Amino acid sequence: PAPSPPPAITAPSPPRALPDPPASSEGYRPAKSSLLRPSTAQAKTFYVYRVQSDADYAPENQNVANLAGAMWYLQNKIVDNRYERRFKRTRLQRFKLTTKAPQPLIDAGMDFGVRLAFDFGQCTGPFDCQKAFEEFGYPVGCNKADEFPTSQWAGKVFYNDATWYSLPGKCSSR
Repeated sequence: PAPSPPPAITAPSPPRALPDPPASSEGYRPAKSSLLRPSTAQAKTFYVYRVQSDADYAPENQNVANLAGAMWYLQNKIVDNRYERRFKRTRLQRFKLTTKAPQPLIDAGMDFGVRLAFDFGQCTGPFDCQKAFEEFGYPVGCNKADEFPTSQWAGKVFYNDATWYSLPGKCSSR
């Protein structure tokens, strides 16, 4: 039988703009009302890869990469100088990602946010993650592997266009 396509994942999108709900309503209540407006952004669909252990969990509150970024990560972070695998990584997963930037990000002229680091499902920077989420919502973040916030790798990345992405999800601050 033919292999099945990879599962599709979708980055969170801001909800449709609604009249101000009563104070007792629960749910997403951003401080910036612009985060409640529908986004005028074009949806972007592409494949991302995650270097993964045998554990299975949702690809949210995680970092992923394009294929060049995943290969760089494997070569430089997983296989050490003794040719042993670190962090119990055993496989490379592929996901089809569809994302649409929140309206405040589009208003600022960007399609992606800054790539935030996620460690054990928790956002760890490079900024105050909660402030970034309050300003721009929960966009997919990205950066070239040798540019901010990982510019320590400048001149050391030999995979063309190696790019890393962050996928914020529910409870990324815990």
